[in-house]
Amino acid sequence: MRKLRWLIVCVVLSCISSLAVHAEPPLRILWIGNSFTYFDSAHVKFQSIAEGEGRQVQVNAQLQGGYSFQRHLYRDQTMSAILYNVYDVAILQDMSRNMALYAQAPGRGRYILKDAQELTDRIHIYSPDAQIYLEQTWAFSDDNFGRFGSYEVFDKLLQQGTAKVAKSIKAKVTPIGEAFRICRETHPEIELYTPDLKHPSAYGAYLKACVTYVALFGTPITHDTDCGLDSEICTVLRSIANKLITNN
Repeated sequence: MRKLRWLIVCVVLSCISSLAVHAEPPLRILWIGNSFTYFDSAHVKFQSIAEGEGRQVQVNAQLQGGYSFQRHLYRDQTMSAILYNVYDVAILQDMSRNMALYAQAPGRGRYILKDAQELTDRIHIYSPDAQIYLEQTWAFSDDNFGRFGSYEVFDKLLQQGTAKVAKSIKAKVTPIGEAFRICRETHPEIELYTPDLKHPSAYGAYLKACVTYVALFGTPITHDTDCGLDSEICTVLRSIANKLITNN
């Protein structure tokens, strides 16, 4: 009987050890951005959604209000995060208008492309296999639609500029702005913005997190991870993210 019990214990321990060896390691993510990411903690919501889908992720978020790629290049904390860690993925989110400015005037905005290239190059020095994702941010109505005059013009320029910069730095695009556009047009009752008409509300941040998840993993969100928000609204936002990536 003792031998049988000991045999059972050994088999169980062997199975546990085997599972530990073959467990999928967490996806190591560097997230560089500003208040468009830390407002209502889109990066934290992303982690919750990933965990709800059974994914393990480690996010190093380097977020500073009002920062562009250029300012991050001179920020000690951001450079230290790049230097002392190895990542599988890097998500880059520039200032809210920069990709639109680049599309509008590539010559005058060439510094935007240059900064994106330099930031990508630095990441690849220390994380040569990291997949870069460039975020397409959203149009907003504050300051006469970012001084572009309308949602339509602003959205189009953001899409064009992000696509051009992404192609140059060999990055994939997380189409957050496209998801915002679809939501505004199909579900105008959902408030995606804070009262400043620019930054994401809790639901805007949730939509951003959903699009980021499906863009990175290439699979739809199947679990009801609502992050403490209204479940019916979250179901709509998840559906927008899932269909957007499927269509693309």
